[in-house]
Amino acid sequence: MGKYIVEVPCPIDQICPTEREDDLVQDSQFTFQILDSKPRYWYLVLLACYPYDNESMTKNCTWAQSTSDAVVDYNIWLVNGYPNGSFNFNPFTFQFSYEKQTILQMFMVFAFLYTILFPAQITAQCGQSHPLVKLLTLCLFLEYIGVVCYFIHYVLYAVNGKGFSWLEHMGQLFQIVMQCCFMLLLLLLAKGWTITRTDIHQKKIVFAVWGVYSLFYVFLYFWQMVS
Repeated sequence: MGKYIVEVPCPIDQICPTEREDDLVQDSQFTFQILDSKPRYWYLVLLACYPYDNESMTKNCTWAQSTSDAVVDYNIWLVNGYPNGSFNFNPFTFQFSYEKQTILQMFMVFAFLYTILFPAQITAQCGQSHPLVKLLTLCLFLEYIGVVCYFIHYVLYAVNGKGFSWLEHMGQLFQIVMQCCFMLLLLLLAKGWTITRTDIHQKKIVFAVWGVYSLFYVFLYFWQMVS
């Protein structure tokens, strides 16, 4: 574990005292090379103390209390592979954590499929005025925009490790609206509207159920964001 301990703060625009310049990634103050094939959680711990005894100056991991105050400004870049070279470089896994290493491919496929399906739906709808068909087209449109937002975000994330978080949130919002509209479509189909009858049987109950479902869905989304 000694390799994963760094004394901070490091000198401004200089490497950390415990690092060797030959081992550093370009424009960084310290570098950890972790050779481990198993996915793990990594945590950053800041301790206000010294890794040696000031009186004996022995580095035996006997921690001594520090009384100095320091403001630490840090930016840590975690990647899978070798940042300084192309060895073992995979753009689909380089910036992504283990649980997200297939998400870019997934949205790439979805974006391709919806790019075909949505124009096909628009073409099929031409000349039709059926309200359920229009509602289905709206659902496809909302899902398509949401998938495109996700796809652009994760492409940028694969490039710089950040992406645009607002695009991800936009994609989530579009998909929430789509699922609410699709639930309304299913409820209307279940009531046989425009198929076996011209009016919506028990309209108030139908829209009350749909409204409660939609509000609860939106509530869960914002609850997840703040929790």
